[in-house]
Order: sequence, then C-alpha cells, then structure tokens
Amino acid sequence: MVRQSRAKKPNITITAEDKILNELKAWSQSRGLSMNSLINEILAKNTSFFKYVEAHECMIIPSTIFSHIIKLLPDKALTDLSNQSTHEIIQSIFAHNNIPYTMESMIRFYFEGIGLWSGMYTIFKHYTDMGIINLVFEHKYGIKWSKVLSHTVSDLIEKMLNQSSTSKIHPNTVIVQVKEK
Repeated sequence: MVRQSRAKKPNITITAEDKILNELKAWSQSRGLSMNSLINEILAKNTSFFKYVEAHECMIIPSTIFSHIIKLLPDKALTDLSNQSTHEIIQSIFAHNNIPYTMESMIRFYFEGIGLWSGMYTIFKHYTDMGIINLVFEHKYGIKWSKVLSHTVSDLIEKMLNQSSTSKIHPNTVIVQVKEK
C-alpha cells in the first residue's frame, strides 16, 4: 500500500521478518535514528551505491587490506587508479540518474554519499567561508592517502566542474578549497 504524506513523500507498508525488524530497531536506537530515517538511509545506499557496486563488479575489501594496498602501491599508480575509478563511477552514476555536474550535486551525491559509503574517507563536512567552499575529508590511512585523496578530489573538480582548487594536506585530513561560482 502506498499513500502520499503531507511532505509529498510516499508512505509504504512493508512486511519483514521479526528478526530483521528487531535488528533494525536495535541498530536505529544505537545510532539515535528513527526507524524511518534508518530505512531511508538503507534504501538510499542501495539505490545510489550498491546498485552500481554490483553493476561495475566492484569488490568491497576490509580497511586493513586497503591500508596494505596503499602502502604497497607506488604513489603515482595509486593516484592514477583512484582518479580513473572515481571518474568512471561518477560519470556512470550521474548519467544514469540525470544528475547535473554542479558543486551542489557533487557534494550531495558523491562526497556525502558514494565516496563516504565506499570508505575513501570516514567523515565529510563542508562549509563556505568568505566565498571559498571548504570540503573537509577525514580518513584513517595516513599522509600518502591524504595526497592521493587531495589529487583525486581536485582532479574531479577540475575535470567535471571546470573549477580549480587548492588543498591543505594533513596526515588524516584533507581540505580542498574551491571558489564559489
């Protein structure tokens, strides 16, 4: 059954196993979220991320293995791989969903969604100060990954949005700064 709510979001009724519902309740409570918010988050991740992970035959690997890959690969190879993968995935997702190439879209769909969900970084925040958009990425992989992440984000902004950027690189934080258009 689907009903329209006042906020023009459809309401749906689902049937789920008790075990799944109990796990969702515990998970939502532990995160301080309503069941509705958690279910919306799960649906968003599946429609905006995991659908493409499967379509592109991506492999999800534990962070400990990823950390070792970062250490083993030469800087240029790691940067090239990150750039190529990121560009291909974003172009595909944006094209399939008719998402415009704007800073707002990049923040909403990539930085707050796909990039975060993929594990490239663990925290993303953004703010504007004196006409400069500050994109803040936190991760746990050290200075080498900070350099790669900085280059990947800057290259993405340049190629997809035709804007230049500067970066501040720290061992577990990258701040990419872009002038507002």
